[in-house]
Amino acid sequence: MRRYSIIIGGLLLLVYTAIANAQNEQIPLCPTHNQMEWHALIDPVRNCHYNHEHKDNPGLFYAGMSAEERATATKVNQLFGAPGAWFGGTSISYPWQTFMGAGEDYPPASSKTENMMKHEGYGWIVRVDIPKPAYSKQWIKDYRVQYHAIFGAAGAVTRFHSFSLEANICKTLTDCRIVQTGGWLDFGNLIVNRKPIWLPDQEGDTHRRRIHASINVYEEDWVENINPSAFWYGTLTRMDRVEEGWQWEGEAPFKLLQVVLESQDVWGPISLSDPAQLQFYCPDFACKQNGSTVKMHRLQIATEAGGFSGFTDRYGVVNPDCKNVGLDCIPTFVQDGDDVLFGTTTDGGRPLREYDTSPAGTWWIEYPN
Repeated sequence: MRRYSIIIGGLLLLVYTAIANAQNEQIPLCPTHNQMEWHALIDPVRNCHYNHEHKDNPGLFYAGMSAEERATATKVNQLFGAPGAWFGGTSISYPWQTFMGAGEDYPPASSKTENMMKHEGYGWIVRVDIPKPAYSKQWIKDYRVQYHAIFGAAGAVTRFHSFSLEANICKTLTDCRIVQTGGWLDFGNLIVNRKPIWLPDQEGDTHRRRIHASINVYEEDWVENINPSAFWYGTLTRMDRVEEGWQWEGEAPFKLLQVVLESQDVWGPISLSDPAQLQFYCPDFACKQNGSTVKMHRLQIATEAGGFSGFTDRYGVVNPDCKNVGLDCIPTFVQDGDDVLFGTTTDGGRPLREYDTSPAGTWWIEYPN
C-alpha cells in the first residue's frame, strides 16, 4: 500500500509541476518595464508578470481590476488627486529620492539614485474609511503613503529612506483636514534579535530604529513557526531632540511625523558581525521569504494649530527660497484649522496582505522586492 502511495504522490508532483510550467508559459516575464509607474506582480492588460511588485495600487485604473480595488482608487483620488499629481510627478518615486551617500547635513545629490539602484524597494500602503478608534479625539481616516524599503541586508544597514505621504485627519466623519508632504525618514540604528548594531554615522532611539528578528529570541536558532520579521521606526523630525525642547534651526510644520513599517517575510537573517552581508532563507527565491508582505504598524502625524502651504527640505525644515520642486523643495500642505492637529492609526489586528500573486508552486519574485 505504501508503494502505491509513493507512486501516486510522485504522479501528483509531476502534474503540479506541469501545471506550474504551463502557467509560466501562458504568463511570461514582461518584456518592458516603466520605472516611474506603479504595477502589481501581474500585468493583466499585457498578460505578463514582473519579478517584483509595489504593494497597494495608489489610484491607477486598468482593465480587469476588482471592484474593491476600483472603489479604493476612486476614493483616494477624490481625496488627494491622481498619484504624484500634488508634486507634478508619477506613481513611483519623486524628486527627493535618496541616493548613494545619503545621510545627515545635506550631502550633495549623486547620480546613483534610489530609483536607479534599488527601484524594486518602492511600495505603497493605501487605506480608506478607517473607523474612528474609541480612545481618539482625532484619527487618520484615509491615507496614501509611498515608502522605500528592502527588508534584507541592503535596507537593514541604511538609515535614511524616502517617502511621500497624503493623509486625511478627522475629528468627525465630516470635519477633516488634508496633509501632504514628503522627505527622508530617519530610521535610526539597527537592532538584530534585541542587540543594537552601531554602524558609522548612525544613531537611534525608541522613535528611530530598524528592528530585525531573524530567530526566535527565546531560542538560539530560528524555528519554523516564528516568522522572520522587521519593524522599521522612522521619523521626519528628530523626536529625541524635540522631546528635550530642541528646535530646528528653521521652522518645521510637523511636531511629529512617524512612519512604522512591518514585514513578516524578510529576505534573510542579518549577521551580527557583518550586517551588510547579503543572506537568504531561500537562495533560489523559491519560498515565501521574499519581501512581499507589509503593513503600516503605526502612522502618527502632529502639527501646531493653523495650516501650512509651502516647501520643506528633505529633513522637514521650511525652505522659503523654493520655486520648483526638488530635493530640498518638497511641496508641503497642512489644511488650515483652529486647533492642534494630531492623528494616529495602525493596521491593528488586520493581517498582513500578501502581494505575491505567483501561481501555486511558482515563485516569480526575485531579490530585491
